[in-house]
Amino acid sequence: MLQRTLLLAVFLGPVALIGGCAKKYAAQTAEPALGGDAEIAIKKNKTSTYDVDVGVENLLPANRVGNYAGYAVWVVAKDTDPVKLGMLAYDEGKREGELEATTPHRTFELRVTLEADAASNSPSNVVVIRQSVKARK
Repeated sequence: MLQRTLLLAVFLGPVALIGGCAKKYAAQTAEPALGGDAEIAIKKNKTSTYDVDVGVENLLPANRVGNYAGYAVWVVAKDTDPVKLGMLAYDEGKREGELEATTPHRTFELRVTLEADAASNSPSNVVVIRQSVKARK
């Protein structure tokens, strides 16, 4: 029984990983929020849109950087206006922020900005993360 389980794991394990892998990017934060490390993952989902996961560690609280309410995440696809995915869910104790969202775009620039108002509809000029992103087909 153990041998059969091992054989199944050897043959089916790689199949389960193919096509289900997210493409990952590493980025660092820029001034005025220096010192943060980000991981961005993008993966095509069952509805043929793309799941985007953003995680940032060692992120200064927005209100300690300046008069800001938080960090917003934006998708900027070719020839389109920026679209707000949402605000990073920030844990001040851990100094971490995260966001899970969906976009119809396979290729885009992801931006994280400091925002004075969490309800902003357009990004501020204070970009702390800028990363070109392209999902696997």
